Amino acid sequence: EQVKNHNAGDIKIIEDKIKSYKDGIKLDSSEKTNILKDFNKLKTEIKENKDHIHSLRDVPAMLVKTETLESTLKDEIHSLNSTATCKCCGQDLPKDQKEKHAKLLECRKALVIAKNKNEELKDAQELLEKQKNEESVLSDDINAISYRIGNAESNIKVLEKEKKEKEASSNIASFQASLEESESKKLEISNKLQSLINEQIHHDVVYDIL
Repeated sequence: EQVKNHNAGDIKIIEDKIKSYKDGIKLDSSEKTNILKDFNKLKTEIKENKDHIHSLRDVPAMLVKTETLESTLKDEIHSLNSTATCKCCGQDLPKDQKEKHAKLLECRKALVIAKNKNEELKDAQELLEKQKNEESVLSDDINAISYRIGNAESNIKVLEKEKKEKEASSNIASFQASLEESESKKLEISNKLQSLINEQIHHDVVYDIL
């Protein structure tokens, strides 16, 4: 009986531990699901950003080319002002000089666009680095949660095996106790029967004597 009661207490402790692990798995699974949503969303954003960066891949070269062209045009028409007229007399300048001046103006417009695009590229590249860092953190979190869940599941298997052993031990103890009780009752009945037989024999002997 003591073994049975002791095992019952152990089984209750084991069941509480199993419940605790299962509750932890439930919480971890919910957290993992939410992190996976963020992770997958981030991967989509990273892909979009990479595509954007790829579309701007020629910007640095374009910027250098435009800056070089601007410098060249400046050297050729350094004496011209924005109206493409002579600074001395105000008369119209030769056609070729006007064309160079027009090119310079167009070049400057292109240069503004190139610089803006180059800044856009730098911002996208900086964002990509932040996204990659965030992706790494989320990946580590997912792996850590997966490890906790796996570890908890392994512990549950061990505890369930231990529980079965305790239950088997309790069943054996119960069977032994039942067997001992049965043997005790059997002995008691046998003793009573023997006592009755003895009484009957004694009664018959006395009756014969009389």
